[in-house]
Amino acid sequence: MQWNAADPLSLFLACTISGLLIPVPEDLALLAAGWAIKTGEATEAPILLAGIAGVGLRDAIAFYAGRLVAGQAGRWAWLDRLARSGRVERARGMFVRHGPAMIGAARFAIGMRAPLYFAAGMLGTRSRSFLFADGIGLCLSTPLTLYLGWRFGDQAAAFLQEALSHQRALIGGGLVALLLYQLWRRRLPA
Repeated sequence: MQWNAADPLSLFLACTISGLLIPVPEDLALLAAGWAIKTGEATEAPILLAGIAGVGLRDAIAFYAGRLVAGQAGRWAWLDRLARSGRVERARGMFVRHGPAMIGAARFAIGMRAPLYFAAGMLGTRSRSFLFADGIGLCLSTPLTLYLGWRFGDQAAAFLQEALSHQRALIGGGLVALLLYQLWRRRLPA
């Protein structure tokens, strides 16, 4: 099956697997779908519903996968050590105090959503709180991303084509930045 930004089923599947099976944020698919709406290839309501449903399903999968892994902490020594570390307790405290706000803010953190939602599940965030905060975030960010694709789709396509033509340099630069960050972080006192 070839991906088509104007097809609601394709958009739903692309949004569901983004960040889980492929390391690409759903924003790219939503931007392309917004452009398909502007060019008349797609209709607003089915695309909006497919985007919200796909992203919501992906978020729920990441959250409940975190819950599943947390329940298995005693089975794996490395995970058991992590679960008993002070870092996890500090993170758990942050999620208890700021959970819904963190979940809502993560909606606007491209590339960090699935890992943050996984962590929220692993740290015991209540399902009701997660689903409520994520639902509000979805209802705000999905239409906004579709609008940005509708409004700036032609410029985004040109930018993406230019970025892809320089992907080796971008990936290399990203790896160098990550390495430098790791080296810098190790030099800081704990």
